[in-house]
Amino acid sequence: MYYGVPGIGKSYQVKQLIENNNIPDEDVFRATLHPEYSYSDFVGQALPDVMDDKPTYKYQPEIFTKALEIALVVEDSVLLILEEMSRANVAAVFGDIFQLLDRDQLGKSDYGIDNDLIYNHLDKETQANLDSEKIKIPENLYIVGTVNTSDQNVFPMDNAFKRRFSWKYVSIETPDDENNPELTIKVGKGNQVTEYPVKWLELLFKLNEFIVNRDKGLGLTKDKQLGPYFIKFNDTNDIKTNDELIKNKLLQYLWDDVQNSMAAFGNANITLFDKSIHSFSELYECYDKQQIFSNEFLGKDLLNQEVDNHEE
Repeated sequence: MYYGVPGIGKSYQVKQLIENNNIPDEDVFRATLHPEYSYSDFVGQALPDVMDDKPTYKYQPEIFTKALEIALVVEDSVLLILEEMSRANVAAVFGDIFQLLDRDQLGKSDYGIDNDLIYNHLDKETQANLDSEKIKIPENLYIVGTVNTSDQNVFPMDNAFKRRFSWKYVSIETPDDENNPELTIKVGKGNQVTEYPVKWLELLFKLNEFIVNRDKGLGLTKDKQLGPYFIKFNDTNDIKTNDELIKNKLLQYLWDDVQNSMAAFGNANITLFDKSIHSFSELYECYDKQQIFSNEFLGKDLLNQEVDNHEE
């Protein structure tokens, strides 16, 4: 399980895993979970069908069954990737498949389950690769998930589910300059507005530091931070377009997920945005016209100049 803040590169880590192990596309199965994602979306279900002009029911396999079916007939590694696992009720999604997550030293399920829908869907050759009529995950089928730590409270995972996965934290590391364009930060209001150039990674570092700093920042938890690929910039030389990406992609996250967490968890004496801004609509409208960040956030290290800490 790869987990970390949004934009940290969890999916990129999965991509590297695939490439490093030379897993072909036909052996990679991927699904993105969401609040409405269910057991039938994951495993499959019997749906109405017509055969020889007669109504009947036919089993429609979904991603788990499809991955299992391939893994039982090939020797190579098969990868089942489940993105955004914390956005669905994984206990309900996995259902009886949860029992199969206990594996022996070779990677095969310790315990089998009785699931006639899956078993009867498999052809005779594939059924023969099972020890019995019980369904088990073979040693060459790997389940890889990603979890956005800022979404952990959407559908919390219980410890029984968590301990059946190895959890790899994807830390915030400074990447190279391929995604590090120049942006502009406005300071002042009215006729006294000055624009200062700042690099994306400089702004990002300052934001992440300010979010968790308990003495001179917001004092929030690390899951409110964001990664360098939270925004992917297409043209690092187009400052106007890049500023628009900040306005349309970053501001809402900072307002909804960071600033609005302050009342319950943060340092009530310090704000990220200018105290004259009281709503997201004001923030959005002010972005192109005046200073939106608080003087406390801007400080002197981000813009390489002293910012007056007096706010009206």
